[in-house]
Amino acid sequence: METYKNILEKHHIDFEEKQPWLICGKTNLVQGWKLHVSTTPNKIHQLFTIICPYLKQNKIAFKIIANKQLCIQLNDGDLGVTQIGKTMTIYPENETVAKQIITYIKQRTDFKFTGPKISTDIRLGSILYTRYGGYNPIIEYDRFGRKKLMIYDPYNNLIEDNYTSHLDLKYYKFPFNEFKYEIPQEERSKLLFNQYLILDVLKSHPKGQVFRGIDISNKENIKPVVIKQAVANIFCDEDSDRDIINRLNSQFQLSKKIKNINIPTPYDLKKYKENHYLITEYIDGGNLEHKVFELLSTSTFKASKLQTKKLLINYAIQLIEEVIRLHDQGIVHRDLSASNILVSKNDFIYLSDFELAYDLNNSSEHPFKGGTDGFMSLEQKENMEPKFEDDIYSVGAIITLIFTGLDPRRVLKGTLSQIKKRLLHLAGGDIEIVLDDLLNCFKPSNDRPSLAYLKSKFKQIKFKEVSNKKSSFSITKQELTTSINNCISSIAHTVYTLDDLWFSETIDKSNHEQNNKASNKTFYGSLNRGISGVLYVMAHAKISGFDITSNSKIIDKSISYLKNNYDVNINKNLLPGLHFGTAGIAVSIAYCISSGILPRNNENLDFIKKSLIRDLDWSDYTHGAAGQGMACLKVMELIGFDKDVEMFLQKCYGYLKTKQEAQGYWVIEEGVDGISGETMCGFAHGVAGIANFVLSYYKYSQNIEALVCAEKAAEWLYKNKIDKETYYEWTFSETNQEIWNWWCHGATGIAIFFLNIYDITKKEKYLNVITKSLNAVNNKPNFPNLSLCHGLSGIGEILLHAYGITNNRSYPDRINWVLGVLLNSFIKENNSMYWLTENPDYPTADFFVGNGGILYFLIDYYNMFYQNRDARFPIT
Repeated sequence: METYKNILEKHHIDFEEKQPWLICGKTNLVQGWKLHVSTTPNKIHQLFTIICPYLKQNKIAFKIIANKQLCIQLNDGDLGVTQIGKTMTIYPENETVAKQIITYIKQRTDFKFTGPKISTDIRLGSILYTRYGGYNPIIEYDRFGRKKLMIYDPYNNLIEDNYTSHLDLKYYKFPFNEFKYEIPQEERSKLLFNQYLILDVLKSHPKGQVFRGIDISNKENIKPVVIKQAVANIFCDEDSDRDIINRLNSQFQLSKKIKNINIPTPYDLKKYKENHYLITEYIDGGNLEHKVFELLSTSTFKASKLQTKKLLINYAIQLIEEVIRLHDQGIVHRDLSASNILVSKNDFIYLSDFELAYDLNNSSEHPFKGGTDGFMSLEQKENMEPKFEDDIYSVGAIITLIFTGLDPRRVLKGTLSQIKKRLLHLAGGDIEIVLDDLLNCFKPSNDRPSLAYLKSKFKQIKFKEVSNKKSSFSITKQELTTSINNCISSIAHTVYTLDDLWFSETIDKSNHEQNNKASNKTFYGSLNRGISGVLYVMAHAKISGFDITSNSKIIDKSISYLKNNYDVNINKNLLPGLHFGTAGIAVSIAYCISSGILPRNNENLDFIKKSLIRDLDWSDYTHGAAGQGMACLKVMELIGFDKDVEMFLQKCYGYLKTKQEAQGYWVIEEGVDGISGETMCGFAHGVAGIANFVLSYYKYSQNIEALVCAEKAAEWLYKNKIDKETYYEWTFSETNQEIWNWWCHGATGIAIFFLNIYDITKKEKYLNVITKSLNAVNNKPNFPNLSLCHGLSGIGEILLHAYGITNNRSYPDRINWVLGVLLNSFIKENNSMYWLTENPDYPTADFFVGNGGILYFLIDYYNMFYQNRDARFPIT
């Protein structure tokens, strides 16, 4: 990998490495007119050699991208859209120095270098840009803990650094008028080339947008089109000037050659300013990925109707036939994926997106690099010469998605026997005749079956009508115990840990922060996503009778990490809430005491108390008073009554009682852009979660006013449901009409509140709401996401909760289905067992968004069906 440290070392420039940057020098200024220099990967070494010694000589602070691979990621948008092109950032101490730098760089780079256009900045030269913004911005956090970068306006008020050139000119006088400059303008015209009227955006991407439009050049024959944009100097080759424009041109030329294959007809390739536009036929329908999800309807191929199965197999056969015809013309597609296959309204398959395609009859050009993760062969990843077998791998991956409704990265992990077992469980025995041949598509290229043979095998598939019989999945106590023990021991494995601590996937806390996909791991302390959540699961395992000694070293280090980094006496900015703050950490430490992991001593009790008793300024369950109150109740349940904790519990209830509107709902307080002022329905931020705490407070205190508050909230939720006859749904909020059906937002999470209020009141109307809320999810669900928060294990955990309260005899079969999918979805690798819960690239141990939640569900299943214990959704 080409690194740029050697340039700095050669010129004796001191630097600090802070991925993805090499930082040279320091400035104490909060803000100013910073300069950005953009270039392509093949010219960056030359550029840095010109500029870096000059900056050192003049003692000017700057930073550069650390290596060529990171430069490619930066320019392709992988490190954040607002970062594209910013290979070098320079921090002038004043405007006079800035003008000297501008003159120096322009003289040496104008018309000699090219680079991606920097959309946030004012352009000063071929590759030189400027923007008024933070050098060392003031860091603030909103009420959800999301980072905000702040600078001062001319009146010394803090404002958010919004990364727009318009902010510069609104507040600050532009100091570089002696240079020719260009302010970025948003393309507002809906008419391109005086011919194509843009109707809407089909896809947005840093490399260019894809539009749906109409060709109005012939008033007698107006035709629908797709307009695909290529933005100059994006997706560049490492060692040449070829970029996305070259790829688009290649797609146009190859598409014109292709005969007798279902592809969108290429009409034209045009240039506007620096960008190019490919105009093709519009195929009315959608892509195969969306069609599969629509047909499977969050269930599985195995559980689908006969007509659906036949249609999906027809798609697979058509796909194979179209690729055979493509190969007969000597062309390898090299980017066959479920999103690049189109399905017309009359169910014909079309191949599209030939950017990476390669003509074996004309192999003078080097093939373009890249592909789609999950659908791309290992040979293509390693940039080997293109072969037809690359497409055979991709066809196999697409058919895997057809059979499972899942990203192939979630399915094609582990041994072939594991993959076969997984496919059989999700797709059913009807496909067994093609299964071995399908799996052969993923072998080394020389061992892959021909497409003609694959087609013949798929035509032999015979389907039986699906029955409505109960789930065939069953498991013995010993088998489940073994799975749980394997999962517990695996949580200590390096697949989940860094430096003997459980890592989490980084939450992008700022729209402008770098998000390095290759190393997107960090440590959090929180219950939902972080170390304390995994501790909670370990305590739950121990108190349920399982051996957790394999995790002892990590548990001890994790507890020390929490005490050292989440002490509210040291860090006053820590969030107070249950899921993402200190209240959740307090609950985990209390569970560790209750389960015997930690001793009950003054040090631990004091830590719990100060973590619980914090300010009240927010209502919701995950971040505010409802969750803080639930934490108090849970702590006293685990380690006993405490007067100070009970007084704070009363404050939490009092805060929420005064905040409740007369109609029974709560309005979200100021503090988070986008949701403040909203009334939300769900459990995480909405009425259901807040009302659930109020109800829990009634159960604890027998304060009848609390029950009245809870019932008013129940009535409001009932009035705001969407009645779909057999099931109920709720919108995200009163203004956001999106429908979710998870624990965090939507019907299944709302069902928890109705379960708990039914458990107390035994009112039949609440039982009906429970039944219809849980019917919002398919009886045999299958989701890419397996988490507690918004995935399959969360549905299973809620169904356990529901069965324990209602004794509804239909729920065990639904629970068994969830268990069956999970126990056929794990991956065994390097002596570890894990699920790709959210991210298809790697697992985490997190409680609500990782493998910890799946383990919790397995333990609760064991507790309910083999130990006759209650199972409730955690801390509700």
